[in-house]
Amino acid sequence: MESFGIFLHASFSCIVVFTFFPATASENVVNEICQRLEKVEELNFELKKQNSELKLEMTDIKSDNLELKYTVDKMNVWIKSGKFQANNNMVESNFDLEKENLKIKLEMAELREQMDDIRRVNSELKETVDEVKGWMKFKQFPEIKKSKSEIHITDEHLPRIPYHQANEGREDKSIRSVKRLIPPAPDTTEQPVAFYAYMNSYHAPSLPRHVTLVFDTVQLNDGNGYNKHDGVFIAPRTGVYAFHWSIKIDVHSWASVEIVVNGTPIGCAATESQRVSDWHTGSELVVTHVNTGDHVFLRTQENVVGYLMSNNRARTSFSGWLLYA
Repeated sequence: MESFGIFLHASFSCIVVFTFFPATASENVVNEICQRLEKVEELNFELKKQNSELKLEMTDIKSDNLELKYTVDKMNVWIKSGKFQANNNMVESNFDLEKENLKIKLEMAELREQMDDIRRVNSELKETVDEVKGWMKFKQFPEIKKSKSEIHITDEHLPRIPYHQANEGREDKSIRSVKRLIPPAPDTTEQPVAFYAYMNSYHAPSLPRHVTLVFDTVQLNDGNGYNKHDGVFIAPRTGVYAFHWSIKIDVHSWASVEIVVNGTPIGCAATESQRVSDWHTGSELVVTHVNTGDHVFLRTQENVVGYLMSNNRARTSFSGWLLYA
């Protein structure tokens, strides 16, 4: 008997196992497979629902972050203009606001990683559903002597990560890939894949480690693989890709930015201007094999000192293109 399964993130507590009847199976077997397919699609719907809820939470966090930044900036203006006499209480208040701001940034980074996990599961489920639909359409089932299929869902609702866990490190953030019974059909499309995006202005100062960088201005997005809202490129086709990124920093700053494929760093670029009073830039180019649905993004490799900059003199940017399939 041959089968394949889907193993989700530990927090989802969900196992999906598929096994197929021989090509000579009766119509009852076809109906049973349709029912199992519907269960898989229901699970996919639940994951998409959780994805939407995470996006709403990120929107609320971003709003709170902007309000805190506005308050801090307003206090700094008062202090510099002489209209506000700082004292010990106000210094402590400013320090608390900065701590809260950093906590929110860490929460946002954790939520982005959770969204990456959900997108990866959705992509794997979609590929599995498409394969089963293809077999159902042409009634071409692999020959198997015995069959057995089970779907166990131990939690009625998929859990959400509370905010107080956002700054706690997690050692295992990976999701096991789906083991396919039959390899996916070859990609016959010839659509080109290429993207180029850059930051429109300054990024928040002193970013912590492993914050995903978002390049909000998109100049090219053939294949629609890049998302300007979360900074993640999802490969629409399997092949060998080239990725390039450049970073610009303010005076007396330091930054190290790495490229990540499905949670694994494969390259890094750094630049610093701590000993001089001018702007510096750094860049890097990598070439790697990427599969359909893989997630590629940039994140801070260490804590950033100072600002990441981007203007018409030099851009902090991210680009990639398919060399060959």
